[in-house]
Amino acid sequence: MVYEAMNIASKWELPLLIVVEDNKYSQSTSQPETLAGTLEGRAAAFGIPFAKGDTWNWQGLAGEAGRMIERIRQDSRPGMLQIETFRLKAHSKGDDTRPREAIEPFEKMDPINLVLGELSAEEEPWVLGLKQRISEAIGKAEREPLAVLPDMRPATGPVTWSEARRTERQRVVVALNETLHQLMGEHEGIFLLGEDVLAPYGGAFKVTKGLSDAFPGRVKNTPISEGCITGMGVGLGLLPFYPIVEIMFGDFIGLAFDQIVNHAAKFKQMYNGQIDTNVIVRTPMGGGRGYGPTHSQTLDRHFLGVPGLRVLALNHLIHPGQLYRPLIVPGSGPTLVIENKLLYGEFIQSEAPEGYAVLHSSQTFPSVWVRPEAAKVDVTLLGYGGTSGILLEACDRLFEEHDLVAQVVCVMQVYPFDVTSILEALEGVDQLVIVEEGQGFAGFGAEVIAQIAELGTLPGLAVRRVTPPAFCIPSCGPLEKQVLPSAATIIEAALAMGKS
Repeated sequence: MVYEAMNIASKWELPLLIVVEDNKYSQSTSQPETLAGTLEGRAAAFGIPFAKGDTWNWQGLAGEAGRMIERIRQDSRPGMLQIETFRLKAHSKGDDTRPREAIEPFEKMDPINLVLGELSAEEEPWVLGLKQRISEAIGKAEREPLAVLPDMRPATGPVTWSEARRTERQRVVVALNETLHQLMGEHEGIFLLGEDVLAPYGGAFKVTKGLSDAFPGRVKNTPISEGCITGMGVGLGLLPFYPIVEIMFGDFIGLAFDQIVNHAAKFKQMYNGQIDTNVIVRTPMGGGRGYGPTHSQTLDRHFLGVPGLRVLALNHLIHPGQLYRPLIVPGSGPTLVIENKLLYGEFIQSEAPEGYAVLHSSQTFPSVWVRPEAAKVDVTLLGYGGTSGILLEACDRLFEEHDLVAQVVCVMQVYPFDVTSILEALEGVDQLVIVEEGQGFAGFGAEVIAQIAELGTLPGLAVRRVTPPAFCIPSCGPLEKQVLPSAATIIEAALAMGKS
């Protein structure tokens, strides 16, 4: 990923200093065992100026670093500084297996050891003062009470429901594109990074069409490196910017897993709330287009339960602006947005189906409740994201073909999720079908069922899940339809509950 970052930096005007600490070892493996070529050669391949110094000649190193920094600031271009040094101690926890004869020569030439071994009369009080300050700091730390874990539970309040406003009839991809145009026009700090997002291509699914023409310099094409793209977004998100990162296919978001889970999601808690990472990672997921096993998956479940990370899912029952607009505020934190591929071509549900009311919850990221105008509801169909269309279809067919009254609840915030936010819709209904396009094991539906069980207020509720079998998504069209949830499989689950 470092080399993809170098590639981006060399093409963009970035005053970036890349410092390589060359300490000759990883944990126990020596550098010659794993390194081919030279670091200078890698920098040259990307047209990046290179300098080299070492810690044994620390005065020369300081001068070399100063000259490189001055050059980077003047040219607004990146540079690389290789600092040769040697790790004298273990990598961690005393697990050092290197032979002493390999370490001793570097101990003798270490600048700190040399200075401490030849202290002048003027330097001795200075060193004694340092030792005293260290001792006092340790003593102070030992006397302080242990840290207390803060209450990280999200603030919750009563959820109310109100009738949805009618929206213009337009396709989801058009509404999403217009939303991004509006937000980028309102906020100069929004930058959009991704593969093939520039005009005239405008992204694989045309979500970013025309954005680079309207906002030159703020939409950037990147190498095919999901980890690098997301890492650049995380870095920008630490500053007063609102980076939006596009991962072309969600199947490859695993390559950005480390950046999302170990950096973006953790920084606020790791640094005691002093910083936050306002980065949005948006990516299409899901099947139905015949793209095959590696371009049709729904992998969002791997990110559910990551502390500090919000996971949202677009659906066609609500305008995309109600998802994205609340994210462009200070302190919004890192968010993963799932956009189902089939939704792009769907029309936003602009009117309530006949015989139903469409309600939105009062949450920042609203859930949608398609409630029938009936005294008794037989079954609730619950899902999110790309399942919204088949939920409505199943709802309609259950009534038309089987005389069963169904309702639909489609959530936007998949994590964190509190089942009490939709409790009003679940009360008084004896059956619940939960639909997911991703695998069911340890997924969203399992969490919903667990929360319902712990709540204990719906003891008579019968529950079924509709999820794909444990098999990769086929590229063969008929097989793909057989694997993915459908209105037919939802109906089958609802009818099966009625017979049990």
